[in-house]
Amino acid sequence: MDHSCAYAEDNGMTDNFEQIEIWSHLVNRILDYCSKKVIADAIFVHGWGDLHDEMIELTARVYKESGAKFILLNGAKEYEIGAPGFEYWKESLVKKHRIPPESVTGIESASNTLIEAQRLKHFIEEKRISSISIISVPQHIIRAFLTDLGVISQGNSNISLYPKSLKEVDWAEPIVIRNLSGANENTTRLGRLAAEFARILDYRKRMKDGDNNFIIASAKEGLEHLEKER
Repeated sequence: MDHSCAYAEDNGMTDNFEQIEIWSHLVNRILDYCSKKVIADAIFVHGWGDLHDEMIELTARVYKESGAKFILLNGAKEYEIGAPGFEYWKESLVKKHRIPPESVTGIESASNTLIEAQRLKHFIEEKRISSISIISVPQHIIRAFLTDLGVISQGNSNISLYPKSLKEVDWAEPIVIRNLSGANENTTRLGRLAAEFARILDYRKRMKDGDNNFIIASAKEGLEHLEKER
């Protein structure tokens, strides 16, 4: 992350050291939640093409630990072009990990994180859910959590969100991200993580400038939410 880009972000702070401290605490809190068991009404998994079998195993484990009633998946046929999607995930969860089929459901196909969050909010309101574990790959979990929080908190929804991801991953491994938009990205997981921080700052700035196509909580808001849930 280029800390020189932390242009007072959205908290009104101009001191880069304060920004770094907020981000550091936020990342540490998210890592804490990746490591501990939590009780939640449901689980939502953001669609991603990387590490799908490992993420399916994680999802099954979180389901069994949390007492969740639902595993909610992105209903897309592919989470990246050529990568497994809803049917593969559901079949693996049911057949390999013995999750009851009636517990695995999906939102309408969503092509990006914001649309996923908006459809997740609809599901939460429909089912009157008060707590949910948010699952995504390590390089995406921070933006996924902040996007979900930004969308769900609109309208003063009092929902507890718990970010969950893999605790260990090969950050230096080269990966190819085949976006549903048709664009390919050759990078590493660490490279994508760095790009995610840039996206968060950019999307937050666009939101503050009045662009309704971008909704995302600030790092400070994310940290306050996780501190409250401790």
